[in-house]
Amino acid sequence: MKTASVIARSLSLVWQSSPRLTLLMGLCVIVRAVLPLVVLYTMGVLVDATLDAYPTFKASLPDGLTLIAKSLAMFGVTMFANYAMRSLSDLLSGELGEKIRANVARRTHAQMSRLSYQTMQSPMFQTEAFRAISGSTERPVRIFLSAIGLVQSVLTFCILGVWMCGVAWWLPLLAMMAGAPTLASRIVASRRSFELRKAQTVGERKLLYYNRVLTNHIYAPEIRLFGIARFFETAFDNVRRRLADTRKEQNRRSATTEVLASAVSTVVMLAVFVSVIILLSTDDGGSIGQLAMCLMTVRRADSAVSDAAQRTVGLHSQSLYVRSLMEFLAMKGDSENRTKRFPSTFNALNVSNVCFSYPESGRHALSGVSMSICRGEVVGIAGSNGSGKSTLAMMLCGLLRPDSGSVDIDGVSLADISPDEISAHVTAVFQDFRIYCAKARENIHFGNFASQPDDDRMRGAARQADIDALLASLPDGYATELGGEFPGSEMFSRGEWQRLAMARALYSRADIFILDEAASALDPSARRVMHDTIRRLRKEGKTVILISHSAETLSVADRVYRLVGGRL
Repeated sequence: MKTASVIARSLSLVWQSSPRLTLLMGLCVIVRAVLPLVVLYTMGVLVDATLDAYPTFKASLPDGLTLIAKSLAMFGVTMFANYAMRSLSDLLSGELGEKIRANVARRTHAQMSRLSYQTMQSPMFQTEAFRAISGSTERPVRIFLSAIGLVQSVLTFCILGVWMCGVAWWLPLLAMMAGAPTLASRIVASRRSFELRKAQTVGERKLLYYNRVLTNHIYAPEIRLFGIARFFETAFDNVRRRLADTRKEQNRRSATTEVLASAVSTVVMLAVFVSVIILLSTDDGGSIGQLAMCLMTVRRADSAVSDAAQRTVGLHSQSLYVRSLMEFLAMKGDSENRTKRFPSTFNALNVSNVCFSYPESGRHALSGVSMSICRGEVVGIAGSNGSGKSTLAMMLCGLLRPDSGSVDIDGVSLADISPDEISAHVTAVFQDFRIYCAKARENIHFGNFASQPDDDRMRGAARQADIDALLASLPDGYATELGGEFPGSEMFSRGEWQRLAMARALYSRADIFILDEAASALDPSARRVMHDTIRRLRKEGKTVILISHSAETLSVADRVYRLVGGRL
């Protein structure tokens, strides 16, 4: 993706975020570009008026002030307008920046949800996604601000340049040449910086991981009990030091190059100043006020060139980072090709000669697996750790696609069925079920989030999962915040969270229930309740797939498959 295309798409995001604010910012740019010349002009007029009134000042201060009052008022008004427009521009850019951030965040979150779970399993994807998403809400804002600043600086220079041409046609060219060396050196430095950051992405991810281990309460018990904090502190410091040393060396090289470029720019700018002084110090060269105005104009033009160079570098630098974001947002999800409906009255779920390997893995998680599960059956899948049970569970949910073979419902491949359709007919309690920091009722409603909340059904699902009494006893009942992450929220034991996960699954209107070690954290009483629930689901004609090590849990199954090393 070319730089111009990246910048254009970023500015398109800005326009989509708020056309009204974008137009207002454009008007501010034009006004702020013109104001510097107006300020310089009124200053020159004030200087000339002050020099003309100098004898009067000596005789009578009030009379002298009266003579320059008009010029002073003009200068004051233009200065105030300049400050006011700057404040207005800052206000508008702040409001627009918030809208851009919200727009980018929405798009990023939506894109992540569109991408398949299988795509997200790749370590390469995780690295690319980290690079794209890191600072993603800020990059388009910075591109917009750089573009706005660049346009303003260019307009300012053009306006000042027209006036400078009245003194000598080559003055604007010299002023532009003064900024060229610095611009070139900074663009080279920005590209080197981006390439370095790109090369350091994995290292940055490691830093975040080590920091999470050292600071997150989830890891705290083992970190303290095993006394392993020093190991991760050392790992963090080693990676941080390696990344910092590399950046330090590059920064030194860039600084040396920029100092040399600045020396060339300074020589050129001195030549411009000397030329102006020579041109306007002749007998017919103009007044003192005009000389002062011209020198200040040249200085302001130099500032405009310098600012334009800085904005150009900002555009170039940010476009390198935004390119990763744009490529991420342009990634195609697989949902567009999954348009078939889930058979409403299916007969069997069929797994045919399925083979599957995780990305960058050298071994098969599943190899030649075949089975058929009829509607209304309770089927068990047993196996040791690493035998492929959870991988098969993910595949039966349509989250993973086989490398070869197929998983279908009455001949319709799960790979072709819409994710929304699968969500409506298949539910699961995963072995590594998640803890959601939300209200108790919301945690259950997540099981069928596409429907309107039904409090009676929620309580019915909670009773079946043997957690209704606990939720009702909370300070705010089902409206109590859970998770223990934020002040005022309640934290559960793992067994209680597992029962809540079961209630979430039972709240759905699914036809197929996949329970992956769903009783692993339950006490004997809770396991008996879950077994009764499974029998009830079978009577209702639901298909239940039990994945477990436990012979007790598998005892309620009609039949049991056993996985060994990814094979049945």
